[in-house]
Amino acid sequence: MTSSHQPTPISIQISRELRHFAVSSRKFLDDNPSYNRLAVGAFIFSVNDAPSTSTHLLLLQRASNERAFPNCWEVPGGSAEQDDPTILHSVAREVFEETGLRLNRVVRQIGSGMEFNAGPSDNPELWVKLEFEIEVAGMANVLATTPQHHHCVASNCTPRNHDLSYASSYPQAIEITLDPVEHQAYKWVTEEEVKISGPAEGCLKLVSEDQRQVILQAFQMHEAGVQGIHDNLKSRASKHDFTAS
Repeated sequence: MTSSHQPTPISIQISRELRHFAVSSRKFLDDNPSYNRLAVGAFIFSVNDAPSTSTHLLLLQRASNERAFPNCWEVPGGSAEQDDPTILHSVAREVFEETGLRLNRVVRQIGSGMEFNAGPSDNPELWVKLEFEIEVAGMANVLATTPQHHHCVASNCTPRNHDLSYASSYPQAIEITLDPVEHQAYKWVTEEEVKISGPAEGCLKLVSEDQRQVILQAFQMHEAGVQGIHDNLKSRASKHDFTAS
């Protein structure tokens, strides 16, 4: 997506393992000549510090008049543009344009790149979509109540208070500003909702089975990362207690 509404310059935090993505899309495609085009996607998870709450992922519902996959759900993302300084800046731009959120940190890559064909049937282009888990500026605790409490249908909307249990809860946590040309709604979903997604009435209809599998992989990688942080904190606390005794 290309928009005249561009974010102000940002500083992106990345780990050493992701530094090879700090290159332009042109450089990436030159180094990987089997691909014609590059797309990016972003996984934005809720931040939960209450043990009874579930992790939620932000999904966007495509506009009903989209030629491809109308009304289907997807993670934020789109085409990498040649004037984006790096691939990671492409992620930041797409996230900002589609949600109004500002990328703060790229946590990890999800998968190894999803390939797909697009364009005229007689001359399709081979795309690769690189997807990343990210953190956004200002993200506070996004705590779960029920799925419908995390669903908003509008071009520009902010979730309402639904008597959540914690002061730093969902309504104050994050504001999503959709681009109505591309998306009509957003929703914070659980892993279980993704697992039962499909064409049945009342289920999430994702853009593809490949997207569903990548989302499930992202949940697993996120939970493993969170567990690793918790284990590390417990280990440090135990060492501190031992020293203090």
